[in-house]
Amino acid sequence: MKKLLLLIFLFFSVQTFAQNAAIDSLKILLSNEKMDTTSVKLNNDISRKLINASDYENALKYANDAINLAKISSFFAKGENQRGVQKGIAVSLNNIGLIYTYQGNYPEALKNYLSSLKIREELGDKFGIASSLNNIGYIYSNQGNYPEALKNHLASLKIREELGDKKGNAGSLINIGLIYTNQGNYPEALKNYLSSLKIDEELGDKKGISVSLNNIGNIYSYQGNHPEALKNYLASLKIREELGDKKGIASSLNNIGNVYSYQGNYPEGLKNLLSSLKIMEELGDKKGNASTLNNIGGVYSIQGNYPEALKNFLASLKIREELGDKNGISSSLNNIGNVYTKTGKAEEGKKYILKSLQLSNEIGALDIVVKNYQALAQADSALGNYQSALENYKQYILYRDSLLNEENTKKTMQQHMQFDFDKKEAIALAEFEKQQQLSAAELEKRNILLVKNKQSLVILEQDNELRTLALAHSTAELKQKESFSENQKKEIELLNKDNLLKQAQAAKKEEELKKQRIATYAAAGGGMLILVVLAFALKAYRNKRRSNLIIIKQKQEVEKQKTAVEQQKQVIEEKQKEILDSINYAKRIQTAILPPQRIVKQYLPDSFIIYKPKDIVAGDFYWLETVQLNDEKIIGLADGKRKLEDHQQINTSANQLISTSAHQQINTSSIQQINTSSNQLILFAAADCTGHGVPGAMVSVICNNGLNRSVREYGITDPGKILDKTREIVIQEFEKSDDEVKDGMDISLCALQGNTLHWAGANNPLWIIRSNEIIEYRADKQPIGKYAENKLFTTHSIELQKNDNLYIFTDGFADQFGGEQGKKFKSANFKKLLLSIQSETMERQKEIISETFSFWKGSLEQIDDVCIIGVRL
Repeated sequence: MKKLLLLIFLFFSVQTFAQNAAIDSLKILLSNEKMDTTSVKLNNDISRKLINASDYENALKYANDAINLAKISSFFAKGENQRGVQKGIAVSLNNIGLIYTYQGNYPEALKNYLSSLKIREELGDKFGIASSLNNIGYIYSNQGNYPEALKNHLASLKIREELGDKKGNAGSLINIGLIYTNQGNYPEALKNYLSSLKIDEELGDKKGISVSLNNIGNIYSYQGNHPEALKNYLASLKIREELGDKKGIASSLNNIGNVYSYQGNYPEGLKNLLSSLKIMEELGDKKGNASTLNNIGGVYSIQGNYPEALKNFLASLKIREELGDKNGISSSLNNIGNVYTKTGKAEEGKKYILKSLQLSNEIGALDIVVKNYQALAQADSALGNYQSALENYKQYILYRDSLLNEENTKKTMQQHMQFDFDKKEAIALAEFEKQQQLSAAELEKRNILLVKNKQSLVILEQDNELRTLALAHSTAELKQKESFSENQKKEIELLNKDNLLKQAQAAKKEEELKKQRIATYAAAGGGMLILVVLAFALKAYRNKRRSNLIIIKQKQEVEKQKTAVEQQKQVIEEKQKEILDSINYAKRIQTAILPPQRIVKQYLPDSFIIYKPKDIVAGDFYWLETVQLNDEKIIGLADGKRKLEDHQQINTSANQLISTSAHQQINTSSIQQINTSSNQLILFAAADCTGHGVPGAMVSVICNNGLNRSVREYGITDPGKILDKTREIVIQEFEKSDDEVKDGMDISLCALQGNTLHWAGANNPLWIIRSNEIIEYRADKQPIGKYAENKLFTTHSIELQKNDNLYIFTDGFADQFGGEQGKKFKSANFKKLLLSIQSETMERQKEIISETFSFWKGSLEQIDDVCIIGVRL
């Protein structure tokens, strides 16, 4: 950490020295100037340099000096000079606006930008107007007034396009992209960032490139593509360090810190964020300071250090409220609300979240709206307001899907791919043109060589003509000497002829040699050229052939592997199909043993059943049986074995046989049978067998059979005795196996006669809700199956009242992991949920319980089967 800060300090020292040197040079020039438009311009230039160096105090001084000088000069200036003075004032006001912008004083910044715009419009200064509109749009964007911000940026962009101001064009595109980012329109934002990056690369504008890369990184970060985001942030940081851009470096370090935190590397994340904060504080950059404090709070919150998280979030909120930064305020309020919810102060947390939701909706910050609905769902869940939690969770899913839908992600990828393609295509085109130029140059070279050869032949022909002329001249001279003596004349004639012959022969020979040499050189050059071309062609052919052979071989190998994979896939699919067919057949069998809903509704009209198997088949099941009772009943032995000699006839009522006390144990060793004036007994149960999936389903079939036999074959109607007999049957079934089987069943079993309920349970309880209070009947702590110490099951009798709600269930709902921290739902929360929905119909209760389960589970896997039965009297 110290080393990083030291390196940044040293780097900045070098850059600051360079900036100071430039400023000192301008000051020297200023000291030599008179009070005119030139001195106004120099003051403005110094002010702008100081702004870039983050020396806002001195920058403001020089900007004000420029305005004062301009006002004095205006008394003497006329015509074009007067126009120059007004232009200087507009620049000064714009610089003052920039200073207030960087200090976070947006109202003052806007005031100066508008004043600058007014002067520029009067002057018809299009470049200046575009700059002012851009800066005004930036202020509106920071204040969360996105429609007004977009209007100004688009107007600025239009003027800059007309002027061909590429640098300004890139700046406007960046700011338009920022608005779309804040509105959650990531594809449109990325489109503008990439357009800006393209222009910056064409201009070689390193600062612009760094800004575009940083903002592209933001898009990937918001979409959860953290590796791609980090790649862009690091590329941006490298350029900013080269430029000595302190503000940019702080921004990059802040974003890099965020990515490391999202990836779970909290020490590295915190290190970068603290480095960013130090630079922001040095610069007096309030907006950046607030953003970094907010992100530091986020890291502490993830680590569970809530006091430190809250401290940073509150510090961030204070600055953002001073700035009037609505987007930032909304984000901070959301984070503070989340911390309060996590620390058990959900009521307080909800107040902050609702404020954040109102503000984020007002400014159209879709990404914060998504976070707020998620936070509200969590706060309501913590408060036990499950219906409200469910509605907010639905809103969260709705907004989240619209923000991060697959189409948006696809568009983002397509735009970046198109940008990369265009870039590569441009490089390829440049390379092709270069090759074309090289080919043209080579062709020109060959043409020059041919021209030279042609010129050589022309020279030879001219030489021959000269020799012929010389020969003719010599002949003429000889004719003039015909007055000489005939012998002498003949001798001379012979000598001349001999000489002429020799000269002609020599000339001819020399000409032939020259032609031969030229032909030889031309042939050799052409031959060499042909050989070079052939050599390249041969090499290219061999390379292509080698590549083709490799490709063919690889293709054959791929085809071979593909065939093998397809065969394996086919085998696996066939096996999977066989397994699925078997499981689906098992499901049909299991479904056949479950009572149809129409039968359930026939006997329990105001009721519901929630049945959610973890897999295709389940270990949980629900059971229903009805028994017609007569006034006189045959009573069987307690062990369920029916013997004629032990039968006796009695007249009694069910209320005499089963105690009306809610907690009194029935002596199940005595001979009893339910008998009531109501001639119908409705038996129903929610059962949970060992395991889930196919193994659980197999156990459920055996246990279901045990219940049926206890009632149908052995004629038992007392719930405790039914469980005793079912346990006996199940153990007998499992004892047939050579291996010891300890599987069994937990169950909650009810026998309803009019307004009287007889109940027994193995590990699973009965809840009755009466007058918005829960009465809980605890089950015997033993399963239906082998156990260390088997005891007789207890039957409880309860006199029910009108509008009592009965609930029996398995443990799958309460044991489900979910929520923000991935914890179990637990029975206490299940009780709160049921109490909160007592005013609803049983059908609506079913919907709410089911939706709450889905909401709680979220993207986590369902860990067990779920079975819940609710009955209203």
